Amino acid sequence: MFFLTREEQIHFRILIAIVIICGIIYLISEPATISIKDLAVQGEDQLAIHITPDNEIEIKNLSRTGKTKPNYVIINSSSFEELLVCPGIGEKKAKQIIEEREITPFVDWRDLQDRIKGISSNQVNILKEAGIQINASDSNNDR
Repeated sequence: MFFLTREEQIHFRILIAIVIICGIIYLISEPATISIKDLAVQGEDQLAIHITPDNEIEIKNLSRTGKTKPNYVIINSSSFEELLVCPGIGEKKAKQIIEEREITPFVDWRDLQDRIKGISSNQVNILKEAGIQINASDSNNDR
């Protein structure tokens, strides 16, 4: 058996107290972080991670079935991957949208229809119902 002198016991208790205090300080001061595992989504949903020009990270939960949440996909600013989530927009239309908006951002839904081949009034209604917008500041760009 191992025995400690009275002085060694005091030093050992102080050492244990320091370790506990350091652990508490670490837990209190740790910055708020979220693990990617905590962001996992179920079913056919997917996450879109986008880095803004200001180097901020935006994480959006998007659905492959076209049931996107309002304000999540904005035609004038969304990435190629985010546009692919929109119902009826495939790789060809997404690429066309990005090319056209680089020339001039879309003003409204009519402008989108005029400049992108294959987008009908019916498809515009489907996109609106899915919560997709032309601009972030507009409430669904009903024009």
